[in-house]
Amino acid sequence: YVLGKTASAGVLSLPAILVVFLVAAVAKGVRFEAWQWFALTGAIWAGSLVFAALGVAIGYLAGADNVRPLSMLFYFALSILGGLWMPTAAFPQWLQNICEWLPTHAYAGLGQAIELGGAPHAKDVAILAGYFVLFTGAAAWLYRKDSLKA
Repeated sequence: YVLGKTASAGVLSLPAILVVFLVAAVAKGVRFEAWQWFALTGAIWAGSLVFAALGVAIGYLAGADNVRPLSMLFYFALSILGGLWMPTAAFPQWLQNICEWLPTHAYAGLGQAIELGGAPHAKDVAILAGYFVLFTGAAAWLYRKDSLKA
C-alpha cells in the first residue's frame, strides 16, 4: 500500500519534471546532449521517489491539518542543509560533514554529475536508496500503527 502511494506520487511528478525541462530548453536556452536529457529525467524522477516516500510517512505521522506545514518544514530544512539554496561550503565544517549525508545533497549530486557529463556517484545513489528504505519503512510502520488503532 505504501509503495503504491509512493509510486502514485512519482507518476504525478514526472509531468512536472518534463515541463520544467521543456521550459528550460525552449525559454531559457538550456542545451544538453540527448543522453543527458534522458539521464537527468530518469535520475531526477527516481530520486524524487525518496521525497515522495518521506511525504507518505509525514502523512501518517501528522493529522490532516498538520501535514502540509510539517512537510514544508521538513522539505525546507532538507533543501537548505542539502545545499540546494546555497553552497554548503558556506557552512561550518561540522555542518558540512552532516550535510553530505542528507538526501537532498545526494539528490543534487545526481543531476550535477550528469550535467558535467558523467554518471551519478555510487555514494549518492546509495544514500538515496538508504533514505528510500528508511522513509518507506517509516511510512509502512506508521500506516500499520494507524490501521491497528482503527
